[in-house]
Amino acid sequence: GRFYQLSGGVVLGEPDEVTHQELVDSFRDSPWPQSSGGPWYYELPFFPFTAYLLSFVLPDRYLSLRVVSVVASSLLIFGIYLFLKKKVSVRAAFWGGDFLHLVKNTNFYLRHIQIQYLLSLEKRLVL
Repeated sequence: GRFYQLSGGVVLGEPDEVTHQELVDSFRDSPWPQSSGGPWYYELPFFPFTAYLLSFVLPDRYLSLRVVSVVASSLLIFGIYLFLKKKVSVRAAFWGGDFLHLVKNTNFYLRHIQIQYLLSLEKRLVL
């Protein structure tokens, strides 16, 4: 991850989030998404463009990205629930959606917890 110095404290920034925010900012200058001065070919720009539109309403720099991510994730989980409900059963649909939710969040947040734990351990050892 990237570290940013903010008011003397260390703030963690997820590299994907930083890259996507750079794409959102690039829409202010050009209709084509750009990363580090070059064109962006990694994915269709629906995600950063939607975040760009929300950035006019939401005050925080990264909040629009997080809102789009949560809404898209919720729609995916709901879609899997409806699919499994139709194909299997309501119980399987519930557990399928719940499993996807837990796996996705565990994969993302476990990495942040480990980084914060190591930083706090390093801080305590230095002090």
